[in-house]
Amino acid sequence: MYCPNCGSPVMRHGTSWECGYCGDFGSCYSSEDSPRTVELSFLFFVDFSDVWNSLKASLAALCPRRATVMRPLLAKAMLYQVSAAIRRRGEPPDPRKALELRAFLKKTRDLRTYRLTNPAVGSKAPGLLYARQAKLSKTFCGMFWLQLLFSLTPAQYYGHVPEALDELFYSLACAYAYFSEKDGEDLQRRRNMLADTFFLYWKTQIVRYPDRARARRLLARGEFPDQEDLCRDLLVTEFPEEIAGYSLEELADQGWEDILDDVMFRDLPKGILMWRTLLEAAAPCLKDNPRAASMLLRDLDALDGLTSDTADAFFLELQDDSFAKLLFQSACVENLQRHLLEICKRFGQTELGQHCLELALENPCLTSPWENRLRLALSPEAGRPAPRRPADACPPGAGAPSDDGTAFRYCTVQLPGLAKSYAYLAGELSPKAGDWVEVPFGKGNQPRRGQVLSVTDCTRQTAPWPPEQTKTLLRITEAPEPSEEGAV
Repeated sequence: MYCPNCGSPVMRHGTSWECGYCGDFGSCYSSEDSPRTVELSFLFFVDFSDVWNSLKASLAALCPRRATVMRPLLAKAMLYQVSAAIRRRGEPPDPRKALELRAFLKKTRDLRTYRLTNPAVGSKAPGLLYARQAKLSKTFCGMFWLQLLFSLTPAQYYGHVPEALDELFYSLACAYAYFSEKDGEDLQRRRNMLADTFFLYWKTQIVRYPDRARARRLLARGEFPDQEDLCRDLLVTEFPEEIAGYSLEELADQGWEDILDDVMFRDLPKGILMWRTLLEAAAPCLKDNPRAASMLLRDLDALDGLTSDTADAFFLELQDDSFAKLLFQSACVENLQRHLLEICKRFGQTELGQHCLELALENPCLTSPWENRLRLALSPEAGRPAPRRPADACPPGAGAPSDDGTAFRYCTVQLPGLAKSYAYLAGELSPKAGDWVEVPFGKGNQPRRGQVLSVTDCTRQTAPWPPEQTKTLLRITEAPEPSEEGAV
């Protein structure tokens, strides 16, 4: 008997029934509408034909192209649950239940496994049926579950988990609970165990062994599915040695930028190679997809604090014209490219920098303000490299307003302990060079104290960073004590 509210098998007590899953209850009668006498104990009823039909429907929904091929494995998965329940119980099952199972196996033509079940259902301590195909534990994943894993998609994992998957767990748990002769609590426990263990393997499959061909295909088209990290997937498959030290949980929490920053810190040439691998995979869309270009051509933390030796790793790659074009002829030419030109000037690679600038000037996506900033980065008259915007100041807008001559007061601020300076808007404050100010800094806009190096009035054409994307000073403050300055 099944619950009319949620469809779960019910527990019967005398002439009443109760659903252990949703809590619904009621009276039960025979087909002649007369009270039916049953044992005065809770009984768990399962119709094997219903269970089998539910399993087949779930498999067809999950693996429409392979459902028929996988059906024998599905049958073994169900019978494995039966044998596992009997073995855990430690005594032969109720003769009536064993008879029901044998009758079901004999009349069900698409099962084809009944001959091997008779010893199991009549034994006190049977062997586990089809463990190699159907066992699922933290240390073993049977063939049925492996094939099911390979049939599911990353999109289903990242938010569209099919209901049929839960129905599959539930139906298998019904077969187990019926022969364990426990109440509905055992059914829920078994279903939860199957779901938790399966999702652990699914997470491992998605995170540690992603589909490299799919990642390359989507990157080339500039497609970035919600909640997925295609760049991380490609790095994991192309450079497994660099992610071997991450636990599964750590790797799932790491974005591709975090992995890249970590490798560049440890091994800059290897990190640049990994970055270039991503850019080359996305090369077909970098010229006309601003979203993809801005995502992959973000300003790199590795560019800060370069020495003459470490800068050579970037110069070596920039001498390859195909790589330089990926950077300077993409749909997003902004702070990364300016920063690279500054490095070229700083370490005497002006000829290389000039070549990169010429590539950028051929780029139809280069806007006038950024053209001025790139030229200034290589200008010998510029006494100090242009300040950078604060990390994660504001997201770029869809398009910059035209320059109408409006003046914006910019301050170049040096934060103690950091090699580079940052650009901020003065807002309603009137700071002077040498003043100490408090500024919002980083992703969390944490207040930091820094010293104003210069104050300049700029138009949109001459501003070091677009006004809409620049943070504003918080307040003018006192100079720190000498003992505080190094710890700010």
